[in-house]
Amino acid sequence: MPPSRFVDPFGRFLDYVRISITDRCPFRCRYCYPHEPFSFIPHERILRYEDILYLLSLFPSWGIRKVRITGGEPLVRKGVLPFLVKAAALFPSLYMTTNGYFLKESAPTLKEASLKGVNVSLDTLDGTSFCKLTGVDGLERVLSGIDTSLSLGIPLKINAVAMRETLDQIFPLLSFAAARGVTLRFIEQMPISSDPGDSFLSQEEVQERIRTRFSLEPLPLEDSASPASLFRIPETGQTVGFISALSHPFCHRCSKVRITSDGKIRSCLSSENELSLLEALRERDPTSLEKIFNDSLKQKGLKHCFQSFHHHRGRTMGQVGG
Repeated sequence: MPPSRFVDPFGRFLDYVRISITDRCPFRCRYCYPHEPFSFIPHERILRYEDILYLLSLFPSWGIRKVRITGGEPLVRKGVLPFLVKAAALFPSLYMTTNGYFLKESAPTLKEASLKGVNVSLDTLDGTSFCKLTGVDGLERVLSGIDTSLSLGIPLKINAVAMRETLDQIFPLLSFAAARGVTLRFIEQMPISSDPGDSFLSQEEVQERIRTRFSLEPLPLEDSASPASLFRIPETGQTVGFISALSHPFCHRCSKVRITSDGKIRSCLSSENELSLLEALRERDPTSLEKIFNDSLKQKGLKHCFQSFHHHRGRTMGQVGG
């Protein structure tokens, strides 16, 4: 693959694109959807599958090495499984993030598509807590989806948003991941859909809790642009990661942009600056699309603007793409 054509004002190369295919989700986790009323994006404004496939066909020549399909919940969108099969055939380094609710029935097709990896969001193993956090009584369904995927050999990681109210779930989640040989990553809350407030739990606090039972040995990054700091727990042999944008920013190695489900490119999660790809996509205009990508990168700041925990109003996390 050729080197990336895209470089931001601070010398960071773009080689990773996250594409949201829907803002819909059966869950109502507060860090993705606000407590106040909000509106979903009208269907006619959502990126069409054929538009995304066209974009994927351009990426190899642009030096894009990795794409992650996100939502909302991507598996809720009609026709998503045939789309994923086509997308992975067109761009083999394809990943997906899901809440796992539709994972069990989707797993055979995901295996067929040969996705490079699937990240499953799972913040708690307590059914009552799960229902309170998501608004859905769906824990057993998610757990079944995880085990079905692993039985089929689908590469999988578990992401848990660290929250004060789920502090007691750190060790159950570690045990769950260790028993299945998967990496568990704790993610700090970001003030997008709502202000974390007293719920915020830093990397240090999670690590302090883990160290009451286990040791943590630092590991090298998975790759130079990875957002996760990795550690090995020698007592269990498992790997645990921390994605800590607030307490340990990783902006200096950021190599990604996000494309929202309505076709806008955003160079930083914390930024409201967006440029629309839709017209150029619908016209199948690669020159204009390449220019829009470059123009977006020119807007990319040196650091994110999450220095405070204040709620960043605007799009919800579900609309931007988690």
